Amino acid sequence: MKLIFCLGNPGIEYRKSRHNIGFMIADALTSSKVLLRIGSKFKSDFTVIDLEQECLIIKPRTFMNNSGASVIKFYRKYYTLIDDILVIHDDLDIPKFSMRFKVGGSSGGHHGVQSIIDYLGRDDFARLRVGIGRPPGGKDPIEFVLEHFRSDELDELGEVINSAVLAVEFWAKEGIQSAMNRFNCVKDD
Repeated sequence: MKLIFCLGNPGIEYRKSRHNIGFMIADALTSSKVLLRIGSKFKSDFTVIDLEQECLIIKPRTFMNNSGASVIKFYRKYYTLIDDILVIHDDLDIPKFSMRFKVGGSSGGHHGVQSIIDYLGRDDFARLRVGIGRPPGGKDPIEFVLEHFRSDELDELGEVINSAVLAVEFWAKEGIQSAMNRFNCVKDD
């Protein structure tokens, strides 16, 4: 079974924020597939879909900075190989509305990813990083990630969410190396 953790913050006030792009991708994944099961456990909402094997699409409700508390419980319950985990999250350090697969390495300052590294005691899991742009004019990054996307960004946001759905489906079927080869491209600003 594949475990796909889509990071974000619970609550309506965060629903359209830059930090919640992981939740947006989870919603798009589950709206386009036949749902095998829906539920809640380990302070998370989850949906099971079939991408040629069962995949749990998991939205931790622990708030971003404590995402690892949910991840470790699913990891232990399903005795999943680390290669069967994908974490989807926003990223300030890649071009806006681009995406990149990555395996291992530091959190790059992302507190949700750091929480997962801390709870798992390892960093060698796959990630799909989705660029949300840099804060303009020296704006505080914490404020920036909690802002809603602007109306003039919504078309590109929809495009990257659709691309991310295709990328996740490809990863589930073909693996991380093939996914990196196919989807890691630079998007011009």
